[in-house]
Amino acid sequence: MKKLLTISFLFIWVLSSFGQKEANIWYFGDEAGIDFNVDPPIALDNGVLSSVEGCASISNSNGNILFYTDGQEVYNRNHQLMSNGGGLLGDNSSTSSAIIVPFKGVANKYYLFTTDGVAGPDGLRYSIVDMNLDNGLGAITNEKNILLHTPVSEKLTATRSIIDGNYWILSHKWDSNEFIAYKIDDNGLNLNPVISGAGVQVGPTITNSAIGVIKFSAYGDQVAMVNSYEPEVVQLFDFDSQTGLVSNPKTILNTTNGNEQENVHPYGVEFSPNGKFLYVSVSFDGLYQFDISLNSETAISNSAIKLKDFSSLLGTLQLAPNNKIYLTRVKYSLDVINQPNEAGILANFESNVINLGNNTAKLGLPTFMQTFFLKDLIIENTCLGDVTQFILENNFDSVIWNFDDPNSGNNTATGENPTHVFSAPGTYQVTYQGTIGNQVQNFTKDVLISETPIAYPVSNLAECPNQEGEALFDTSNIMSQIINNQQNVVVDFFDENGNLLNVPLSNPLPSTTQTITARISNVNNNECFNETTFDLIVYNFPDTNLEEIYSICNGESVEISIPENFDSYNWSTGNTSNSITLNEPGIYTVTLIKQFELGVCEKIYTLELRTSEIATIKNIETIDWSEENNSLIIHVEGSGDYIYSLDNINYQSNNSFHSLPYKKEYKVYVKDKNGCGIASEDVSLLYYPKFFTPNNDGFNDRWNIYNFKSQRVKRIVIYDRYGKIIYNITLPNRGWDGNYNGKRMPSNDYWFSVELHSGKTYKGNFTLKR
Repeated sequence: MKKLLTISFLFIWVLSSFGQKEANIWYFGDEAGIDFNVDPPIALDNGVLSSVEGCASISNSNGNILFYTDGQEVYNRNHQLMSNGGGLLGDNSSTSSAIIVPFKGVANKYYLFTTDGVAGPDGLRYSIVDMNLDNGLGAITNEKNILLHTPVSEKLTATRSIIDGNYWILSHKWDSNEFIAYKIDDNGLNLNPVISGAGVQVGPTITNSAIGVIKFSAYGDQVAMVNSYEPEVVQLFDFDSQTGLVSNPKTILNTTNGNEQENVHPYGVEFSPNGKFLYVSVSFDGLYQFDISLNSETAISNSAIKLKDFSSLLGTLQLAPNNKIYLTRVKYSLDVINQPNEAGILANFESNVINLGNNTAKLGLPTFMQTFFLKDLIIENTCLGDVTQFILENNFDSVIWNFDDPNSGNNTATGENPTHVFSAPGTYQVTYQGTIGNQVQNFTKDVLISETPIAYPVSNLAECPNQEGEALFDTSNIMSQIINNQQNVVVDFFDENGNLLNVPLSNPLPSTTQTITARISNVNNNECFNETTFDLIVYNFPDTNLEEIYSICNGESVEISIPENFDSYNWSTGNTSNSITLNEPGIYTVTLIKQFELGVCEKIYTLELRTSEIATIKNIETIDWSEENNSLIIHVEGSGDYIYSLDNINYQSNNSFHSLPYKKEYKVYVKDKNGCGIASEDVSLLYYPKFFTPNNDGFNDRWNIYNFKSQRVKRIVIYDRYGKIIYNITLPNRGWDGNYNGKRMPSNDYWFSVELHSGKTYKGNFTLKR
């Protein structure tokens, strides 16, 4: 027990060398993302990556995304393809298609390692990303797609030594049981790998044997490897971070033999933060926990606890900055192990904890260098001139610090939470010695101190408004004014509501009047920034009170006046005053000029003068002969804008009136909307009685057309049932008395034909009753 405690203390001390916020932003799946800079973490919807399996992300020490990749394309912090970022030879359907590892001792440069899918010929390769390029957005250098080994399986992981700070990149050969480990030290990447033969042979029976995750523990002392197909095993190994050797294989899960479910395959693996437990995802089976602190292969294997049954395809597992482990499946959310340092159900597995919105998780989560999740040393305030704060989260009996800054005049300190003001920008190898009892351990941490750039003032911009009240601003000189030849800086722009604008600003930039904030940051540390503001001013062009259309009655005139708020008035008539009298219809323009503090605005207004007059009613079209469904359609001539009525009260713009009941007289009114007068005319609707009774009682003694007016009706002819003409009616006041040649006609049905002056003819029948 004493030996185990000593090892634990060693691990705790070493954590201090790592742990910032490099793994705080994840992009994965189909445009899915998570931000771990807040608690609880939130989903992001601004990513553009689409990957079936592998992917990788990297943020700066403050948790701001730098770039991310699916192993084929690299996207910068603006979610655009990084300069020279296309055409990588990884495969987004490779289990671990990419991993990003910093240069040792060199700021802003990263190795990007990629693996091909299913042991493809492109194998294991690396490219270099230099964040100093492309105005701080980064670019892949000419050192791109450099082959390290081919073929390899889809297995890729990385760690940093807890002893000397060197990095190790670990992969696995295809058709072999050999691991290949590449070291990155102060001299860069060593192209000669350390080769270890240990564990099962990967391949070559089927290419799917290449599938499965490989993962370092957070401490870097152990490696877990999943082989998803033939053999379907999970193995645990020891790793020596001084030599790069992999050894002591233990098979802790084997689903190869005696399993009737053909789809059951292990895929993802992850260590608990304290290194005590190992978690494995097995598709169409479940999520397992193993206690790897036990001494033997058998004991570890027998410690398996199934935390959750699954009858679906399971993806990878990934430790997060909040010390939780996330599981991905093909869906719109992620599952989580809330307490991965606890045994069994106390690990607290939950499904569907992070909702990804409309974006989809697939089989992969970002692959990280696992030592990113060791966080025991916190460093705050790393801008030149700041009081830099060092915070140790572990308790020591005593701590002695050396800040590697003799020019400061105060280069050492004691205690767990010292402060220091660095004398100049640069990278300092801060060392501290921690003591517990009689045990002493030395640690080193590279601390980058960055200059805060100057935000040089920007001249205000002023423009004349367009019809919508906006203006187009020339922004071509703004970036150079702010930067003023400073190097290694990044500029961001924010509108008056704090929304991030495009960088560089759109040119021309459409905008209303507002204040723009420009933030200039050190490319190495965006917490080191300065801000300046400048105004976009859209001149407030005075109101003209002009209308687009004016109307006058024939023979009249109109006076149009513009407020005396302008410096000049130029009418198309030659008039130069603010007032003009017009009496002729036509199109007129006026050019208005206004002098402002920063310039002159000119605006042209167009107006139309229309003449109007009282309407001339040319014809009233009637559709009658019914009791309840008659119509009037009024046809007029004139230059006015007319509305129509049947009562001189309720007017309409439509010249048709429908569903009118029969009555003897209607009067139509046509009004000019511009007040030039009302025209009216009487109109009657024709109707005929269905019967008459010529018995000389004074009621219905004659048959005639109702509203018979000679200006409409030319004549009426009455027939008997055989078509014989019985009577002609040509005058309004006459009608048929029921006699023919002096003889009374018998009770019967008779027919009629009405001929109108318009040429129309109406026919019908009626009954004579005696």
